[in-house]
Formats: sequence, structure tokens, C-alpha cells
Amino acid sequence: MPSLHEIVFPKKTGAALKAAAPFVNEVYADEYPAAGAPPAGVRSKPVLKIGHMTLHSMPKDKWYLRRLLLLLAFWLGWLFFNPLEQKVLTIIAATAYSFIEFAFTAVERRKPYTSIAQFGANLLYVPVLLHGYHALFSHNVFLYIGLFPLNVWLLEVVEEWLILRPLFGYNVAWCYKDYADEYLQGCIRTGHGVAWWGLGAVLWWVYPILCEVSSGLAVKLRSM
Repeated sequence: MPSLHEIVFPKKTGAALKAAAPFVNEVYADEYPAAGAPPAGVRSKPVLKIGHMTLHSMPKDKWYLRRLLLLLAFWLGWLFFNPLEQKVLTIIAATAYSFIEFAFTAVERRKPYTSIAQFGANLLYVPVLLHGYHALFSHNVFLYIGLFPLNVWLLEVVEEWLILRPLFGYNVAWCYKDYADEYLQGCIRTGHGVAWWGLGAVLWWVYPILCEVSSGLAVKLRSM
């Protein structure tokens, strides 16, 4: 009889798991000790830990300069196109989620993990995840919570395919390739929908408070 952990986090088996394991190991070190090595070539690597977050290198391949320019473009856009209130809110939200992810992977993978890459990607996308979504669905709590998994899955698709892969060559922040319910090359898994409903319920209540706090902090920063 499968354990509760196996039911909540169903894994692939046989050849499918064997093929996925090296890619999972690349993100979550030694998840599958007997698995083969990840693909050869210049790959992003974990460099060090800053607090609870892992910092990764940027591959020094033929795309290295373009990756640096893209990173610069992302941060210039974030700096100049977000008002101070929104910058403060995104930093609060991305920091809070880094601890959520760290705790969640401790249960999911039995080893806590989160990355600076994901923290940075969340800084870039949180305005859409929170502000954009709230503007669309704040009129109806059932739609807000019910559709929230789609909101997070869209975040995962955008962050992996438009931010993390272009910068690092692969998704250094998470990998669901070993799950039976994964899609888009391990980018999302449907089983996390329950957790995203819970997050949506929390944010329905917390989001106005976050806006109030971030606005107050922005006022204080401007007065310094």
C-alpha cells in the first residue's frame, strides 16, 4: 500500500524515472544517488548558499554575453518600470515565498531547497501574479481562489521558459521531471494544484494587507 507521501507526490517508474533522475539530481543534489550524470557540456552549477538560498553560476558558453545583457535588461526594466510601492511589495512577496519553497521542498523532497534564481524571477513576475490577477478577479472570491492554480502554472511557464532557461540554460529553480503528473518537460505538475488553491485563499486575505504595508514602507523610504 503506498504511503501518504507517495500518494501526494506520485513518481514515475522504470525507464521514465531513470531518464528523469539525472535532471532532478542537477537541481536537488543526489535526490537519486544511483542515477547517471546530467547532460555533458557547459552547465549552470550551484556556487554557494546565501542564507537559505542557493546561488548558481551562469554558463560561460557562446551565449554568455547575451545572457548577461538579458539579465541587465530584466533588472533595468524592474528598476525603472515599477513604482517604489510595487518594488517593496515584490521584495516582501518574493522573500516570503522563498521561505515557503524552502519549507515545502523539505517535505516534498525531504531536503529543503530554494534558489536566488527563483527569488529573482519572482521579483520580475510578482506584479502579474498579484496585481494583475487581483485586478481581474478581486470581484469574486470563488473565481479568485478557484482559478489561482492557473495563475501559478502560468508563472511557472513564464519563469522557466522566458527567464530561467534563457539565463541559465535550464531551470535551476525547480524540476518536476520525475513526477507522474508533470507537464512541459517538468515545468508544472497538476498535483500541486491543491497547494496553489491554499495559497490563493491566503492571498485573498493577505494581499490588501501587503499593499498597505508596502505603501507605508515606500512613504518612509521616500522621506529618508
